[in-house]
Amino acid sequence: MAFVGRKKELDSRIIKFISENPDYLDGKALRREDMGLEKSPDRRAWERLSQIIKDYQDASDTIFKKICAGIIGMQAATKFYSELSANKLLSAKDILTGDFKKLQPKIKSYETSNLAVINESLFRYLEVCKDDDATKVKIAKNLEAYFDLLVDEKKQEALGHFSNLFIVKTYPNAIMFIICKAPKLQDKLINFVVSL
Repeated sequence: MAFVGRKKELDSRIIKFISENPDYLDGKALRREDMGLEKSPDRRAWERLSQIIKDYQDASDTIFKKICAGIIGMQAATKFYSELSANKLLSAKDILTGDFKKLQPKIKSYETSNLAVINESLFRYLEVCKDDDATKVKIAKNLEAYFDLLVDEKKQEALGHFSNLFIVKTYPNAIMFIICKAPKLQDKLINFVVSL
């Protein structure tokens, strides 16, 4: 499934789930338990779910759970959701306003694709940031610490993606936040881009 999933560009969460739970690919695990009365997933259902959730990062949302259950059945959706919840990415708010030192081990464990999602969420958060000035100081400090972590861990692709978000001006308010509130980070970003 992993090879087929990558070829068809399935959502990485589905690929990971099926890789770890191959009996759920065609609902084999479920058919043994319910004698065919419960809706069970098949390959087309997983493809359909992937198309629907590919841009849906908030797996804690009730709508997300209902979408999953409607396509792959309640039992498969429950298992899929519980595994997603266990592996849930940190939110931008957690990273930017939380205790960054405590979050570092989890961030270090993320793959490039997860870091790309986090990069986007950080810029989206900054784009609409309405926090008070004291919180903005912490956000700037944590954002710089996040960038430094990417540098220290040699996460080059994630660094490139983060830097690209700064350069392409998709998030003008986020860029202004970095320029005004995190000038050291701005210098680091410019130095990184020049070094490429």
